[in-house]
Amino acid sequence: MKTNISNKLKIPNWNYSLIIFLLFIISCSKQPNQIYIDGRFTDWQHLSPAYEDDTGDHSTGKINFGKLWITNDAQYLYLCIEVGTKINLQDDNEMVVFIDTDNDSSSGERINGIGADLVYHFGKRKGTFYPGIHQKDAQSDSITISQYSIGLVTSPTVTSDQFEIAIKRSSLPDGKSPLFHEKGFRMIIRDLAKGGDVLPNESGGIEYIFKNSTPKKPMPIALKQENPNSLRIMTYNVLADGLLKPGQFPSMSKIIKAIQPQIIVFQEIYNHDAETALKQIEKIIPPTEQLQWYSVKEGQDVIIISRYPIENSTSIDGNGAFLLDLYPKFESKLLLIGAHLPCCANNEGRRNEIDALMQFIRETKESESEIPLSKNTPIIILGDCNLVGDAQQLQTLLTGDIQDTIRFGSRFSPDWDYGSFADLLPYCINMPFAFTWYDRYSSFSPGRLDFMIYSDSVIQPVKKFVLFTPAIPADTLATYGLKSDDVLNASDHLPVIADFILKNH
Repeated sequence: MKTNISNKLKIPNWNYSLIIFLLFIISCSKQPNQIYIDGRFTDWQHLSPAYEDDTGDHSTGKINFGKLWITNDAQYLYLCIEVGTKINLQDDNEMVVFIDTDNDSSSGERINGIGADLVYHFGKRKGTFYPGIHQKDAQSDSITISQYSIGLVTSPTVTSDQFEIAIKRSSLPDGKSPLFHEKGFRMIIRDLAKGGDVLPNESGGIEYIFKNSTPKKPMPIALKQENPNSLRIMTYNVLADGLLKPGQFPSMSKIIKAIQPQIIVFQEIYNHDAETALKQIEKIIPPTEQLQWYSVKEGQDVIIISRYPIENSTSIDGNGAFLLDLYPKFESKLLLIGAHLPCCANNEGRRNEIDALMQFIRETKESESEIPLSKNTPIIILGDCNLVGDAQQLQTLLTGDIQDTIRFGSRFSPDWDYGSFADLLPYCINMPFAFTWYDRYSSFSPGRLDFMIYSDSVIQPVKKFVLFTPAIPADTLATYGLKSDDVLNASDHLPVIADFILKNH
């Protein structure tokens, strides 16, 4: 005779259902969490390190390895590594990863008891791949590869003592040979500088067996603005006047039409004025009697196109500040700081421009600039910030920690509640990555260069994403009139989009 467990335990039916529900929640909570390559590292906390190196075992090298975490999903292998000192992963270091992808020590490059089929030099931004399985003479069958050959994504792009790394498991580095042959691999990470550290110290490397992981079915994706009380803002570096170039405009036109932004802040429109850029937008989304477009250019290349009147604007050391009148839909004005900061190794120039931007915000809040602000006016800094150097630069944008106080004045708390600004941190649709720059022909891996930093005491995002069309399912692309290579054909930067609502409105 079957026994009814709810009767046997004398548990009311609704309590029994509740228990089943709670057990379901608990079982779900035990599932592996998704790793996001975003430079935040908090999602690694649920994992135990695969190896913990002795922090006192290095000789004279700069890098001193600590903990190493390893995990995977169906698409990517993920690594997180502590390096003991602040470095830039993609420049000026001798850190190399050696992976024996076929678990055969007799093939590939011999090192510390493994045969590395993949050797990647992070500081040189290139590597070597040995495609032949069981090649006894390793050097006779090797090719030089780029980061894009193995789907490599790293974060952060700024200096750090810890880094996240993703490698695409299905990569074909030479176009035909799979990167991984077996259910697992062995790996070594080494600093090749004189006296450099190695992880692990023991011969034979660290062994890792891939976890079974079912590929996730793409979730339904809605690019459209769903909250009617929100304000859709997009920042977009269009690569050397791409908005006005026949080779780039067709893809860019489809992107803008699909996104339907209400405010766009462009960078890299050097050789055309605001009126010319506005006419291009009107070709894509024609104005109506109720909805006009407005445009202003500040600095060398920053242009804003807006559905809302631009009440005032000024240049800030080559960047632009724009005060928008959001009435009558929103009972507020909005200050946008369109940024295009110096790129690459120009740390000093980037630091000075960031200090100048924060000085402007401090002064405009204190009604000491040409654009005085009413209290609680939303503020957003957005654009191509080129944050590829000192990590302090992002902290200054968030916290008001001005570095050159002699030239740019005192440090301050930038938000209206005397706190810090918030970092939007959107992710690429359908991918665990936060990169906003992607150039298949560059030696640099995809990176997060484009930002939205905002006063979260008065506004909050209700939707945010980076548009990376290669990762979007074909049916969704077709719905919005897009093709998978549109963002790649349009620019080396990706569109960053957010829908904001005003708090207490």
